[in-house]
Amino acid sequence: MTEQEFKTWWNANRREILKKNQDYIERENSYKIKGIGDLIIFLIPIIAGVLFLDSGIVKHEMLNWAASAVVVIICFLICVFIKSRTIPGETLFDIEERLKKEYWEKMKNEENDSSLARMRTTTDNAD
Repeated sequence: MTEQEFKTWWNANRREILKKNQDYIERENSYKIKGIGDLIIFLIPIIAGVLFLDSGIVKHEMLNWAASAVVVIICFLICVFIKSRTIPGETLFDIEERLKKEYWEKMKNEENDSSLARMRTTTDNAD
């Protein structure tokens, strides 16, 4: 199996593989809101958006609403980043890359084993 064939296979089977992996499931669940601390972290963007909206920095009302939405999105991304950095262990990306390498090695080894078995069968038949 070539690397391109593996990439095609991985893209087709990625979701099923990740759904079955316990490390991936646990990490994915760790991003969910579980306590008061998480709730506060995700309320910060809403509070920042309301404060920006009330500040009147932007004079045009539609632009003020749009700028407030941008502030909320940026604050939300910062909060998610902070939360992801405070959780110890591998990230979702790291887990996925590790699994991808494991499957690649497994498939290469299986291919080598099958080609070795074919070579043995061929030499046995030649004798």
